[in-house]
Amino acid sequence: MMEPHSIFELFIWFIIYSFLGWLWEEIICSIQARKLVSRGFMSGPYCPIYGTGALLYLILMHFTTCPVELFFLGGILACTLEYITSYLMEKLFKARWWDYSNKLLNINGRVCLIGFIAFGTFAVAFPYIHAFVGSVTAKIPGFIVVIAALTLACAMLGDLITTVLSVLKLNKALANYEKALEKHKLIQLIRHSKKSFELQIGEMRKNRQKVLSYHQRRLIKAFPNLQSRYENAYKDFKKTLEKKK
Repeated sequence: MMEPHSIFELFIWFIIYSFLGWLWEEIICSIQARKLVSRGFMSGPYCPIYGTGALLYLILMHFTTCPVELFFLGGILACTLEYITSYLMEKLFKARWWDYSNKLLNINGRVCLIGFIAFGTFAVAFPYIHAFVGSVTAKIPGFIVVIAALTLACAMLGDLITTVLSVLKLNKALANYEKALEKHKLIQLIRHSKKSFELQIGEMRKNRQKVLSYHQRRLIKAFPNLQSRYENAYKDFKKTLEKKK
């Protein structure tokens, strides 16, 4: 099995598989939506969950290279990673970013059978894919690997910080908008003035686009099935973006 020459080369592998995972998501989701879809939690062309999964496959390959074992153990490892990631992101960001509740044999909507089969298949193919990736990175001079790894690590860290802050601000905007909706509904009930209510809500909806940054608009478009704690406000924000197309 191809071993990394340094921690920097290992990180380059992580980036490569994160990019390949992002590319896979882009292709599949764009085909399903019949239009170009920008996927990924972060802004850059990478999905770290795939890079992490690839590193887990590397560890798995130390114990077995049997295709059957790779299929089942690889599927279990990847689904466990996906389940934990889904759970942690929901707890941290008050939203479920993907939901497989309508898929066959799903577990709490976080993982499903088709995902297990896909990840298991990737695990079987991984030794061959990695043999090629490792042979390419092995030819890159060590100092270039170090510079590339450090540069990409800084870029990814900056991207992560920016994205997390954007999501936290989006949650705050959604919470404030939902409170405002409830407040105006209460005012309507007290005043019995439907026209006044509609004018106030109309003004709020004109302004909601202004509170969204590029990153927040991208995330809403990238995860069309996102389930937010502030569901009413989120649906309203999403409708605004759809009308802008």
